[in-house]
Amino acid sequence: MNRSERPRIRLPKTPRMRERERAARQLAQVPKPRDELAKPIGSMVELGTYVRALRAGLGIRQAELALRAGVGRELVVHLEQGKPTVQAEKVLRVLLTLGFEIVLAPYDPPPPWMLCACAFADAQAAERAAGRRTRRNTRRAHARDLRLAANARGMVVDVE
Repeated sequence: MNRSERPRIRLPKTPRMRERERAARQLAQVPKPRDELAKPIGSMVELGTYVRALRAGLGIRQAELALRAGVGRELVVHLEQGKPTVQAEKVLRVLLTLGFEIVLAPYDPPPPWMLCACAFADAQAAERAAGRRTRRNTRRAHARDLRLAANARGMVVDVE
């Protein structure tokens, strides 16, 4: 007897199975993240406002969202209020439950501090390539010189 000839046994659906199917249908109606739907978030308050709008658009309560995401209702409340102390892992769970993901994208031009940091890193790399001592190596060499001088005078000194 092949697979298609076997009689199919259907188990009755439990309330939990029905709830999951209903949640899946609702989440399927949420538009998927696309470039035109992408929204830069500059603060936790903005993220909270966005999450509240998504949840309200789906017509679900905070407790339902928390249950589906596997987090406490209090976390959803704090997230929607824009509190900066919510755990990132749990925020990701809530966003994934709502059908969204976090995408990191660099903005152009980069911030001035990043340009300075890159220039500094390039200068350090150039110094190392030229064979000059870096600050750390200078400290080590100085400590070594102090130990040698102390030992030459007959003193035992541990300088670090």
